[in-house]
This record gives sequence, structure tokens and C-alpha cells, in this order.
Amino acid sequence: MSKRKSSPKEADEEFEEVEVEGEFWEEEEEYLDWESEETQAAAQGVAIDLAFQKVNRDNTQDATPERRLLRRLEKDLARVFSGRSFSLEPFGSYVTDLGLPPTGAGSRSDLDVVVLFRNHRADSFEAKDVREHLVSPTINQLGRWLGSQPDITVKNIIRKARVPIVMFETKELDVDVSVQQPFGVLNSWHLRDLCASGFPGRLRALIRLIKHWVKSKAIHSAKDGSLSSYGWAMLAACYLQECGALPALMYHNDQRPYLTADEALEQVLDYGQHSIQLWAEPQVHADDGSCGEAQMTPVQLFSSWLRWMQEFVLQPIVPGAGVPDDYGSLPLESRYIVSVKGRQQKELRQDVGNCKKNDHWTPATSQVYLLIEEPFTGENVARSVRMDALRSIVSEIERAANQLSDATDAKFKALLAQTPLSRRQQPPEGVGLCGVHRGAKRGKGDYAQGPPQKRQAVQPRSVPAWQPPKGKGRSQSWNSGWESNRSGGWRENHRGWHI
Repeated sequence: MSKRKSSPKEADEEFEEVEVEGEFWEEEEEYLDWESEETQAAAQGVAIDLAFQKVNRDNTQDATPERRLLRRLEKDLARVFSGRSFSLEPFGSYVTDLGLPPTGAGSRSDLDVVVLFRNHRADSFEAKDVREHLVSPTINQLGRWLGSQPDITVKNIIRKARVPIVMFETKELDVDVSVQQPFGVLNSWHLRDLCASGFPGRLRALIRLIKHWVKSKAIHSAKDGSLSSYGWAMLAACYLQECGALPALMYHNDQRPYLTADEALEQVLDYGQHSIQLWAEPQVHADDGSCGEAQMTPVQLFSSWLRWMQEFVLQPIVPGAGVPDDYGSLPLESRYIVSVKGRQQKELRQDVGNCKKNDHWTPATSQVYLLIEEPFTGENVARSVRMDALRSIVSEIERAANQLSDATDAKFKALLAQTPLSRRQQPPEGVGLCGVHRGAKRGKGDYAQGPPQKRQAVQPRSVPAWQPPKGKGRSQSWNSGWESNRSGGWRENHRGWHI
């Protein structure tokens, strides 16, 4: 747009306005106290926010190969499944944006994808015929078609598992494809929205620091009896919720705390046309100085999380005393159930009683070593943890907590460089290759005095004490509708929310 030349009078008036404006700012500057506590606190807050942004920026994984492959699969599978209505949904770290950048050959996060057919039930214990008449034939059909593609190598077809999958690789990616399994998608959407909530960047950065640490100590995989990445993410989210740095987004139904597989499938397939009514939109917190954890640096937050793990999640284990032999059999009343639903421990014990996987929550008859509620099914995400892995987790947490009493970036880097304290047998590289059946990736919760209701104050160095969060333990109905922020499908919103 062209500008009209100003007349001399207009130019003088503009000049006078500039002069008056300049005098105003000069007058304001005289009253700014750059050495005041308020100014220094604001500057420190900005520096901390930038530190979290840097952690997340440095650990972002370029998703171009995943987007390219998903577009290709959607196009090609429309021909393979000609005449059948289906949705191809990615889940896992690609959706949550929690994958770590590759550091070498084979270190890139796998791409998890599920094929969901409309007008069919979900693959579940309640609908056993779906496995025989839909899932198994589709798995075989996918295996044959993928095997015929010149730039794709089928690594294995896992048919006899809780979650049958086809494992294949391209030049850039390792991919696992399942059929009629909707819960992974819901879990990923929910975790993505949790990462967009609370104090900006905190949950995403904490999860990434935890993932770096557990990977360096070989306690990062459910395939070898430890805990899955999703389980570690739930531990991070629960900690931040307990200290008031992250809201609990999920609504709660006291009569039916969990979904059936068919209900989950319906939610996933209909999200483009109807609003999801399972959790609220992301809620961002502004730092008003009431939450000490919001003023911590990334490494300080990780150090505080370690202490919370010792004081709550791993109780009654005493640091330095080792894990009692009967720990897996201790009743729920003396254990801590990890949850991201904003529920009290007594309420959680009642909720998990509705879980259809009874062995996940009955330590008297089936030992369990960690207790992490899967928010949609009620299963125990940590059901895969074995005693040897728990002992490794406990010892690594104790070492890390001791070394990070003065939580600095340099000490965290030194911690990552240290070798694991124990050398448990790890799954072979490339688990799932033809002929290798044990250790194949499976769904969440595959294997078969009481804790405090609130987290007490953690006293980090030079940080205000923790205060109880507001609204903890709310009970709302799934029928409290809200406008979905996912309309348009993963093609438009597949990376979710960013800092």
C-alpha cells in the first residue's frame, strides 16, 4: 500500500508526537529499578523458560520421514483394502513429539501405526471373534503386501501375541503396524495434550531428561522386564500434577472409571466429526510464584522428581537398604498408585478394582513391583517390571539422587556418561527378527503404613516449598462436552501442540 506524502504542518505534528512520546519513555525509565527483586525474579523466570525451550528444541526429532511414509501408506492401503472403510492412525512418540534425536544407526524411535476398520468391533477379550475373522487375516494381508514392496523389508509377523503386529523397516524407519487396537491412539492424544498444559515446556522436557537417563542405564524397555517409555512419561506427569505444576485433564465417571475397547475405538474413529468427551483442552499455567517447581531449572526438576520417586512411588523401600524380597506381594494399601487423573489413593484403589485384568492389581496372588494406572483401561502400565529390573531402577535412582544434590547441567551430563550399576541381560539388537519371538513389542500391561494422599513439600535449593494444588481429586462426567481441537485428522494436527 503506497504512502501519501505528509504536509509540513502534518510533519511538525508527527514530530511533536514523537517528542512527547520520547519524553514519556525517558520519564518511565527514571522509575525502572533494574536491581529490584521483582525485576530480578522476572529475569530469572525468563531464563528458566528459555532453558526448558532449549532442552525441547535440542531434542526434537525431525518427523519428515514419518510424514512421508504415512502419506504413502494411506494412499497405498486404500487400494489394498479397496471398498473397506478404515483409518490409519499413528501413535506413540511421533504423535506426542517425545522422540529423542537419533544418535547413531538404529537409534531413531520406531513409528507405531494402527489400522482401524469402521463397522467392526475392537480387538479385545470381549470380542474374540474379531481376532480370528478380522485381525489375523489383515495382519497376513499386510505382511504379504509389505513384503512385495521393493523398498520395504518385513522383519517379522507376530501373530500369537496379545497385540499382533507386522514389523517392517524402510531405509529410514522401523515401523510396527497393528489392527483394531485403539487405546494407543487415545493415550498418545492425551499425553500430547498434557505436554501442552501446565507450565510451558516442563512436562515435555522432564520426560526427555528421564528418557535420556533411563536409556543410559538400560532400564528403558518393557521388553527386558523394565518399564516402557509410556510408563516413565506417566511417572513424570504424575509428579508434576502432585506438585501443582500440571493439571489433570481427564474427566471422571465414578460408576464407570474405564472405557471398553469398543468405546475407545468409537472415540478415535469419530473424533473428526464429534468432540472428544474424555478430557478437557490443554490448560496453560502462568507462573505466579506459588509453585516452587515452576522456578526450577530442567536438571533441578529432574532431581526433585528423583526424590519424589524415592519418597512416594518406591515406598516403603528405604534408600540404601535394597528391595525387600516380598516387595511385590505388599498390599495396595501400603503402596503408591501412580495416576494422571487427579484421584486420591483411596479412590484409585477403588477404581482399579474395576479393571478387568485382576492380576495387575492383586499382589497377594500375582506379584507386581510398580503400580501405574493406565488412564483409559485401568490396567497396570508397570506390569512388565520384574524384580531384577526394579532393583536396578531403585539403585540407579539412589545414585542419581545423591549425585544431583547440587543439580547442575554438568553433573547431569556426567551422570549420563556413567555405566549402568547392573548388567542385566538385554534383548538382542533388532528384537522381532524372523525366528525371534520372545521379547517382541506388545501392548501396555501385557504381563501377567499407607501412602500419603498428598505429596509433601520438596525443599530444593533456593526454591519455595511445594504447595498443594487446587482442584485435586475433582470428579466430573464424561458427558461434560467440549469442543475438540483435533478436527481435521492427523494430517493437519499430527504433531500436536508445541512450545
